[in-house]
Amino acid sequence: MTASGSELEIAARDLPWAVVDRAYSPAPMEVVDGGKCPVGGVGFAVISGALPAGVRLSRAGYLTGVPAKIGSYWFAVRAANACSHTTRWMELKVSGAPILHVSPERVRFVADDGLLRPQTVRVSASWPRIEYQAVVRTGKEWLKATPRRGVTTKPGDSIDADLLELTVDPKGLKAGFYRGEVVLSAWGAVEAPIVKVEFVVGRAEAPRENVSQR
Repeated sequence: MTASGSELEIAARDLPWAVVDRAYSPAPMEVVDGGKCPVGGVGFAVISGALPAGVRLSRAGYLTGVPAKIGSYWFAVRAANACSHTTRWMELKVSGAPILHVSPERVRFVADDGLLRPQTVRVSASWPRIEYQAVVRTGKEWLKATPRRGVTTKPGDSIDADLLELTVDPKGLKAGFYRGEVVLSAWGAVEAPIVKVEFVVGRAEAPRENVSQR
């Protein structure tokens, strides 16, 4: 809702979820204005509803604090300068820590003079739109992991998971059996899922008792 004749508008965006009992400090709120007010400066304030206990909104538009209880909190924010004001309702969800999921958890490549095509792993999360990272454990130069977007999906998206593309390169490797791991992580996640990668180089797999840990 915007005041009649107002040149101000609070920029529309979904607030990132917060983790209960952990510090919360997203990017500050922003306004769009027509630049016609001769007096600069915009102040923010909560005028209705309620923030989670332990979280406050500063006059400069920063939400900070440590939310104390899980729940969904609706509140109205008023932004005002010397010429006009505007109000917007927002929702802040406080939840337990996010959980990342990968499928499959194990991927196998075989290099037998054929074409090694990339394989994909589906990455999802218990929270919507979680930014995540995929890191190959050190010493596995033959393995690469590339997220398509690096962000999990949210309800209503046309796809229900992001894709992590895995590629291998047998160049410089001797015939044998190789293992690698790709570790996924995200801010606040309670654990780091691991994708185990097996790579067979040569036409015959090395005997299991003579597996090379490379």
